Amino acid sequence: MRRFALLASALALSIGCAPSNPALVIDGVLAPTDDCIFDGTSLVFSLSPTLDTRAYTPALRPAGIRYLAALRVTSRLIPLFNDRYPLRAEPNVLTLQYADVEILQVDGTAFDFGGLPNPYRISTAATIPPGTSSAGASGVAGLEIIPPLYGLSLTEVPGRILVSVRITGTTSGGATITSGEYLFPMDLCPGCLVACDPELTTSTAVCLFGQDRTAIIGPNADPDDGCIAAP
Repeated sequence: MRRFALLASALALSIGCAPSNPALVIDGVLAPTDDCIFDGTSLVFSLSPTLDTRAYTPALRPAGIRYLAALRVTSRLIPLFNDRYPLRAEPNVLTLQYADVEILQVDGTAFDFGGLPNPYRISTAATIPPGTSSAGASGVAGLEIIPPLYGLSLTEVPGRILVSVRITGTTSGGATITSGEYLFPMDLCPGCLVACDPELTTSTAVCLFGQDRTAIIGPNADPDDGCIAAP
């Protein structure tokens, strides 16, 4: 019942939900700044992550169909070091190691990736010190939420999926901590994030091609994409 309550909330609000272990919380999917920086102190989140599932040629999409997410993660561990006798090194520096990801359809059933495992585990790397206040300390975990092999199964599939993520890390004192489930919707749309401008000689830059923001391409970007220079 808890999962379906989360599904209903995600569909109604189009934002992530994170009932979690208070020691480790996933706050949301960060939106990049204009300089394509993902800032762990930012509270600007992507409320509607979008993946363009069209199979563009390698000239435009050399890494394939994938979604890279920058998750803001907050540790609420408290500092326990002691710089006086008896000395004690800080045991609560948290190193994030991996995330367990499950792709769901909107009815809560697991998406079929044609033999690939779902849920699956992906690696990450981030170090978060203990917090100095009740707000905790935050960092950024970069995750390939949709790897290219999985993206191939989403080619030309329109609609919406739900992404479930749990992140696990280990403290410098040797304790393993796993966040609660963070659930967010992702919209899929074939060909929706690329626009053609025949007057361009080069393509406009976007932070990550094929996700969240529209890229404007010129006729020289890819000879097979149909963008033709004006006569």
